[in-house]
Amino acid sequence: MSKVLLPLALSLALAAPTLALAQAAAPKPHAEFQLPKPDAEGQKPRAVVTLAPYRYDDILWENDRTAHRIYGAALEAAEPPSTSGVDAWGKKVRWPYMDRQLRTGDQHADHGEGLDFYDVGAGRGAGGLGVWHDNKLWTSRNWKRWKVLQSGGDTASFSVDYAPWPVDVDRKVWETRTFTLPLGSNFTRMVSTISSDKPGPLIVGIGISKRKRASGSGTFTKDLAPGRVSFWEPTDPDKGAMAIALMVDPKALVEVRQDFDNYLVLIRVEPGKPFVYYMGAAWDRGLDFHDRAGWEAYVKAQAPDFDPGPAAPAPQPVAAKARIGLDLSIKLARGAIEACRALGQAVSASVVDSDGVPVVVLRSEDSAKAPVAAPLKAATAAAFDAPGSAMEPREAADPAFARLIASQADRYNAHGGSLPLHKDGKVIGGLAVADTRHDTADTCARQALAAYAKDLN
Repeated sequence: MSKVLLPLALSLALAAPTLALAQAAAPKPHAEFQLPKPDAEGQKPRAVVTLAPYRYDDILWENDRTAHRIYGAALEAAEPPSTSGVDAWGKKVRWPYMDRQLRTGDQHADHGEGLDFYDVGAGRGAGGLGVWHDNKLWTSRNWKRWKVLQSGGDTASFSVDYAPWPVDVDRKVWETRTFTLPLGSNFTRMVSTISSDKPGPLIVGIGISKRKRASGSGTFTKDLAPGRVSFWEPTDPDKGAMAIALMVDPKALVEVRQDFDNYLVLIRVEPGKPFVYYMGAAWDRGLDFHDRAGWEAYVKAQAPDFDPGPAAPAPQPVAAKARIGLDLSIKLARGAIEACRALGQAVSASVVDSDGVPVVVLRSEDSAKAPVAAPLKAATAAAFDAPGSAMEPREAADPAFARLIASQADRYNAHGGSLPLHKDGKVIGGLAVADTRHDTADTCARQALAAYAKDLN
């Protein structure tokens, strides 16, 4: 017999604002591996937004030409002080790759489709903003709330809220921003509304992080009449160079200047009134731009729309994420416990959904241990789409993966005895067994999965 300790209604799991995650590549031990190509359907160009709860709630968005990321509040504790700057990734395929790349735990290496090597640092990265006051840029912490508007088709669009932050000692501001990236463009269109607890105009600074390498400091150019700036970064000899550009409404432009970390475009805005700006990025080892002249010609040819109203997409329904049901979760967990009982082992077992939220945690009545490890192991299998039997040796051999797991010990456990669960080629959850030898736990989990495999199809 087994005891149900934590059944969670599926409706609770559905409350989190998440998107369907693309099937992740199985983790490999070090940087030389190549990401397996997706199937023919997965290789179709599309614009997508993805939440990465397995990596401190990063938000990833990309299309067929460019890829970006912003950071969630969970990162503030893990990597203080963190930053609300915007990240840019190098990309050299037309299909989405960021989620599979990030799940490897080795996203800073090129595994055949691109990599994350842009360093946001303490700056604004690729188009983050702040309020310019008294010769200082006052910036928010990371995003607090998000909402998907469109994903998976011709446009990726989402909105985020930034909690109030101080501007000096006598004013607070807060922001809602919508990000929209269509297919075929290197530019994300942003519509920002900054509110304030006091009246009066604000000077907003939109930034590009400075860079200095052995090859130099890069080339920053500005064309103030149409409100455009561009920065071709100095080349990293191993990873290449990123190009970043900003476009703002020239009627709102105040000046272009620098602080210690950033090139800044300063614009005048009214609190509570939306304004539009564009951020674009490219990688010289990607598919579209290989030199500064080509990039700057592309920036010059753009025809931005600075009207915050008509071009903003209306919210559209997002396809529901496939989820594992409570009945099947109980069957799987009980099956694993009974398989271990036949081997003389009293264990705990857990099934989680694709976000790592426990659907059920079971414990054999003969077990004296609290069922702590099983849900963590199951969540790890779901997050990395890999069995514990593969992740445990990887944790020992791959320092980057080991650091990632250790940094989130309250969420992950990469030990053997866990399996990802799939339906229609997508991860829908994880199953894990704990409180016995890892190889025994793996055997019991696999027996349970084999017994109920037809229920997952």
